[in-house]
Amino acid sequence: MENVTFNATFHITQLEDFLRYRIAMKLWLVSMPIFMIIGFLTNSLNILILRRRCFFGNSTSSILVMLSMSDIVNLMIGPLRFIILLTSGKDLTEISNAYCKVYRFFNYFFTDFSVWLVIILALERAFAVGIPHKVRVYFSVRNVYILASAIALFLASINIHFFITYEVTSGSNSTSLLSCTVGNPAYYKFALIIFPWIDFCVFSLVPIGMVTGCNLFIVVKLLMSRYKQNILTQNGSAVTQNQPKLKSMTIIMFMISGFLVIAVVPTAIHAFVYPEWIRKQKEGDIEAEVDLVVFAVYIVIGIYANCCINFFLYSASNKRFRNELVRIIKRQNQVGPASSNT
Repeated sequence: MENVTFNATFHITQLEDFLRYRIAMKLWLVSMPIFMIIGFLTNSLNILILRRRCFFGNSTSSILVMLSMSDIVNLMIGPLRFIILLTSGKDLTEISNAYCKVYRFFNYFFTDFSVWLVIILALERAFAVGIPHKVRVYFSVRNVYILASAIALFLASINIHFFITYEVTSGSNSTSLLSCTVGNPAYYKFALIIFPWIDFCVFSLVPIGMVTGCNLFIVVKLLMSRYKQNILTQNGSAVTQNQPKLKSMTIIMFMISGFLVIAVVPTAIHAFVYPEWIRKQKEGDIEAEVDLVVFAVYIVIGIYANCCINFFLYSASNKRFRNELVRIIKRQNQVGPASSNT
């Protein structure tokens, strides 16, 4: 995840004197391959299950499938680079200018896209609770794909500057961690001062605000609905039975939104504390540099952990998802012995 900017020059030997730095580096090294493997397998299972007949044609399932696809791409882009960097000391972004630009663009694009897919999910659930008789009209599968495509174009236009502003440059010394940086001084102000705030709004501020707003709206509507149902029950009136299904899908959205906020909030905090840490670092404060690196590492870990968690959330909160998973496992167990006897 590149929405966190690392300082280009690390005083490695000095940094390693700090326990919190060594712990962060170990966690970084161990977690990246784990996230790649678990995330690829679980998101692939998500796609397999959500594309089955019982989910097919459902707008919520379509959003979750796109989210799984985006998370897979995220996990194939970011962790792979970090694994190679931490094990060999070689940064893939140093290969060529083309790779530097493409990597930066797609890394930012897909991390943003995953977050905005959660916004679509939150909006769809809010409509399902607020105006359920219209949700199939406004959030048909076709309209969901159109909205996702429009958002993709919007995010691409925001991040397209990487093809202009970034290039492979020579670091100040041989220990430079990132040489895929802003090459032309004319772009410094936009790329290093203006764009981080744009990215903060796109990746953190707007998503957190919209998702939180949708969640609060849903909670209020559900509480009002429950209150009205209690009144109807007390009066002996019939109560509709479509609430459990609504709750199941809403719980999934709540859980995804909650983990998204947990993963994204540190990035928002980083945007505010980063300038002060950089100021202290330039004054020779080694502890400020340690804090800068450690906090950035934990943000990266949180973002990629969030790409792996959805399968477990679906399994825990949706009975139909669990049933389809069990059917797939049973079918594989039935096929296994038969194939081994042939």
